[in-house]
Amino acid sequence: MRNIGILAKTHHHLSSSALQKIIDFLKKNEYTYWLEKGCRSICDPQEQEHLVEAEELARKIDVLFVLGGDGTFLYGARLVENTRIPVLGINLGRLGFLTEITVDEIEQMLSLFAQSELLIEERVILKVALVRNNKILAEHKCLNDAVINKSAIARVIDLELNLQNEAITQYKADGLIISTPTGSTAYSLAAGGSIVHPCVNAFLITPICPHMLTQRSIIVPDSYVMSVKLLTAKEEVLLTLDGQVGYPLEKNDEVVIRKNESPILIVRSPFRSYFTILREKLKWGVSD
Repeated sequence: MRNIGILAKTHHHLSSSALQKIIDFLKKNEYTYWLEKGCRSICDPQEQEHLVEAEELARKIDVLFVLGGDGTFLYGARLVENTRIPVLGINLGRLGFLTEITVDEIEQMLSLFAQSELLIEERVILKVALVRNNKILAEHKCLNDAVINKSAIARVIDLELNLQNEAITQYKADGLIISTPTGSTAYSLAAGGSIVHPCVNAFLITPICPHMLTQRSIIVPDSYVMSVKLLTAKEEVLLTLDGQVGYPLEKNDEVVIRKNESPILIVRSPFRSYFTILREKLKWGVSD
């Protein structure tokens, strides 16, 4: 991995110093590197020749470094989807499950990276299609979740869930979350869903404020194809993918969700386990 791409959350106060630390290392060790054009505002003017459009990064690099929070990481994951380019997240914020490396660990991480001693893990991603009148209007990949929910002023909505072409149930709720194990610690967790280890081959289906107490979050094999149909008319309902891309839904629209053929590759932190991250970020299992 000699060709490095860098994507950064530019308005964070640690972005510039963290970026410069990485660039200095890459120059010293004669790596080729490219910066997403947004880095222009936080990098030295002499780095202008290394700036490229976000869409060009995947064609030039072997690994992507992301400086920011989980939102920036999710954007970076979209840039390299279906490429098997690993993504390494460096956390500049407070709550980060995907950006596992801290700013203080950058130098140690770079040393291990140079020695090819970092662990790369495969994570399943969702392939989501919005279908209207039997035509696919949009298709996207997402690492965390696909969410169908009402707008702030809309009433409860009705949704029909199908698994493997079998009608399973109907929800009367504020919405529904289809989550990967990676996304189980995001919106799904806040809505009462389980924490699922990211290496488990499963999807979570979590209703948002269901009208019936018996409709709880369920876990299904990630080999299943899921379909959610909107049964409600005249309400503002949105399909949101990883909290970054959104589409308005109409009555009888279907959202078809399946496992994407290619996983995303994530560079794991060598300094802490998944359960350590749960304890640090969510105080999970901490008694005092």
